[in-house]
Amino acid sequence: MNLFFKLIFFLLISNSALANKICLTGTTVKLFPKYGEAFFYGALLGADGSEFKIKKYYYDRNPTAPILAYKKMVNDGCSIAVGFSTGNDLIAIDSVSKKYKMPVISIYGDNSKIVEKNKFITTIQPPVEYLLDRLLKTQMKDLIKAKNTVVITAVDRYSMIGYKKEYERIFIRNNIKFDTINLLERKQNLSKVKKYLKNVNTKINIILLTRSSLGAKIIDLFSINDVDINLILGTKYMGSSALPAFYNYLNDKDVTAFFTRHNCLCDKDKAYTDFIKRYKKRYKESPMVISGSVFDVVRYIVKSNSLNGKSLIDKINRTTMNGISGIKFQKNLKKDFSKSFTIKIDKGGYNSI
Repeated sequence: MNLFFKLIFFLLISNSALANKICLTGTTVKLFPKYGEAFFYGALLGADGSEFKIKKYYYDRNPTAPILAYKKMVNDGCSIAVGFSTGNDLIAIDSVSKKYKMPVISIYGDNSKIVEKNKFITTIQPPVEYLLDRLLKTQMKDLIKAKNTVVITAVDRYSMIGYKKEYERIFIRNNIKFDTINLLERKQNLSKVKKYLKNVNTKINIILLTRSSLGAKIIDLFSINDVDINLILGTKYMGSSALPAFYNYLNDKDVTAFFTRHNCLCDKDKAYTDFIKRYKKRYKESPMVISGSVFDVVRYIVKSNSLNGKSLIDKINRTTMNGISGIKFQKNLKKDFSKSFTIKIDKGGYNSI
């Protein structure tokens, strides 16, 4: 075989390999190695029996890291990226994704007007309205018992602004009086909370719209000041039974909080319990919630790739599939959700109620 044909053969083999690479990415998966491992194993299980290879591109928590990770994946010939931890990450890669056209399916990133307009990015997270509908059905009676309610929001997190707007809309509609405290997560400055605490003298509800580490610091501050807390309502970023992030960060563990998520290891549906059994048999350990989510996404990609089409994004746009974790993939990257779970956090751990 002469040099020319060797080169052509090499390029054909390379392009074939590049066309079947699913690349996993995100920050939390790097910050918590066991979490990243559960993410990776769930993806491997989803790719079983397919031609797709799974590769990791985890990155550090800084503003430019998502963009650099995206470009690295493009340069390495990834067919699609799965991951990206937050709505902020998705906004960061908006321009670069339009330029290079490598599709992205986010596991936990929240939607925004920017993301909704980008045909190369989607997220499998349900809208805030869907999550709060379940949460407030179980907690509204307790919510109206306290005279004071304070909404504490990390306003440099797009996902938290979405929660804040929906809570305010609900409170105004139900004539629930509330105060607001806006913080910047990146600065971790709690001076506004300390100032607010000086005037608290009644039982209070806390709507905690931050991620786990900052949220724990805030609740510890309330505890130190002996505030009588009636109710704490948080977000999906409080973690899960396998990764109890919020509870682990707390100094004062004598706290009860509630939040809602659309998937849970407590799910008793046969498809989900069968997945858990299969995962345990393969990896000799229990999965995390993210394992089931990425399993669904990878299976969806594999199914899409079996169709005829010019590009993977074209195939994805024509694919429908029901996932094990309650997500229903529709055509044109639309999603429906069939499940939600209210989670209670206390000394007994994370339990569905």
